[in-house]
Amino acid sequence: MTTEREGLCDSHAHLYFPKLVEQVSDVLRRAAQAGVTSIVNIGTRPSTNPVAIEQARSAAATAGGTPGVDVPQLYATVGFHPHEAAEIVDEDWPVIERQAAEPIVVGLGEFGLDYHYEHSPRDAQRRVLRRGIELALRIGKPMVIHSRKAGLEVIETLDEVAGRDRMPRGVFHCFTDTWELAEAALERGFYIGITGIVTFPNAPEVAEVAARIPMDRLLVETDAPFCAPVPMRGKTNEPSFVGYVCDRLAALHGIDPQVARRQTTANARRLFGI
Repeated sequence: MTTEREGLCDSHAHLYFPKLVEQVSDVLRRAAQAGVTSIVNIGTRPSTNPVAIEQARSAAATAGGTPGVDVPQLYATVGFHPHEAAEIVDEDWPVIERQAAEPIVVGLGEFGLDYHYEHSPRDAQRRVLRRGIELALRIGKPMVIHSRKAGLEVIETLDEVAGRDRMPRGVFHCFTDTWELAEAALERGFYIGITGIVTFPNAPEVAEVAARIPMDRLLVETDAPFCAPVPMRGKTNEPSFVGYVCDRLAALHGIDPQVARRQTTANARRLFGI
């Protein structure tokens, strides 16, 4: 990575997951040392959404109230991951809507479809995704979309629920799919989030798609603690590693890494209003 660095935004991390939750202070300190200035902490289920919020509040208090302590600004989202869709009940929706109204909560998600693992039945995933889209339209916050092995079905659901004239803002995160899906998402105003998978030698198709996406529509993310980039493979991923993702995108687009860092951070700020 470069030595003189622009500020970076890790647009998707899970700091409450095992291996990170017990060392959050150190994770944030290392992120700051690596030039990360903001992190979006992504909720996934009724039990983790409030934890993501509380971690963001705590980090904000540390950043504002402890002289000499330099940590990134931490934000939160709240959502119901497709893996958890079968467990979501009607009573969960008023709770998430109240949580989403908090200023430190900058988005809704993860919501989406995952037909790779199918930890929840497809009909349950579709039901939760539709209600997530309806919630995004009602409160006006951007969506964090998870789509894996679902083809264009997320796009079709967005079109059915929102229509092209009411499409919510958002990002298709951890993108490893086809150019067809990327193009459809871009046409509907979505950003595309790229993880450390773009650095993997055995994932050339991800790099090929990333190279075709305009820089002003790309976000960088770790998806921590997953998807640690080269040269950190085998380690627990964390926000301090996000610069490797950004530098790989810079190489793919043939631009200076500083430009890529500046652009992807501006994109995240624009989408999440941070």
